[in-house]
Amino acid sequence: MRRWLTPPFYDWPMRTVPRLPFTVAMVLISLLACTQIEGTPTPSVIPTPTPVTVSTPVPAFTVTATPAPAAPAPTLTPPPATAPALSSTPVSTAPIACEVDTTNNRASWTSSGTSNSGYIALPEGAGPFPAVMVLHTSGGLNVHTKAATTALAGHGYVALAPDYFAPEGITRESYDVSVTLTEHVDRIREHLDRGIECLKSLSYVDAGRMATIGFSLGGYFALLLGARDDIDAAVGYYGAYHGGGVSRADTKYALADVAAAIKARVLMFHGDADSQVRIRVAQRAQQLLLAAGKESELVVYPGVEHRFDQVDTPVYDAQAAADAGLRTLAFLQNHLR
Repeated sequence: MRRWLTPPFYDWPMRTVPRLPFTVAMVLISLLACTQIEGTPTPSVIPTPTPVTVSTPVPAFTVTATPAPAAPAPTLTPPPATAPALSSTPVSTAPIACEVDTTNNRASWTSSGTSNSGYIALPEGAGPFPAVMVLHTSGGLNVHTKAATTALAGHGYVALAPDYFAPEGITRESYDVSVTLTEHVDRIREHLDRGIECLKSLSYVDAGRMATIGFSLGGYFALLLGARDDIDAAVGYYGAYHGGGVSRADTKYALADVAAAIKARVLMFHGDADSQVRIRVAQRAQQLLLAAGKESELVVYPGVEHRFDQVDTPVYDAQAAADAGLRTLAFLQNHLR
């Protein structure tokens, strides 16, 4: 039998989510740190601290404040006429048929005739609840994304993690960032748009309180969806903000375009030792957002790598992960409650 285990480090107070088919101890929502284990004991190397609550002040941690330092002038930018516009309204306004299988934590919907599905977690009670779309990394919909989704439900959010690669036939092995963000990006955006409409159609969701949270590549899409009028907050963890406002060579919607169009308040987390998405990309994204007059915060963790929140990786950083988790919960509470 598959069990979901949460390290004691994330033992926060939470409500039980009876609709889920298994019991999940609370994790920091930022910590995609649950481990999918088949008969393996919980790691014992992680100490069990005193539990904290959402109202607890953010613990002291050395972070680099924003705004970021100046970056080089943009290069390789096509003429403005070639830059596609991001709409603030859904790609499609057609009625949505959203089906939720609470036994298997599965939501399904259709986009342009294509079947979509995702992992959904529901809070206890009748609602209506605020809702969050959780967006996976280039590794696809995995245990970490599901853990974050389940954790959000424990804090009173209906959370949906769509498998946005599947409708496009993208796998972890076949993933190519340039192809995904040029040839597939509009269809992925439509699938995610329809996923948001799926969430909004549920009777127990408050359609006026919506947010997105993304990890790595998902951070890019979290901001992209933040251009919608109905997304109040967008959070990016070590976001792969491709193009960074410097080049449109590998993405149709560079951050310069996203920053100009975004309506949501933005919170970004990044390690300055990130070897997969360099810190300068997040700094440039922050510059563009601030220059466009947007409400945005970039929290930079010294010496921290990509995927710093994943407890089963060698780059896991408990202090940064804890800090980011508390900040995320406070951010959502401020803008969705």
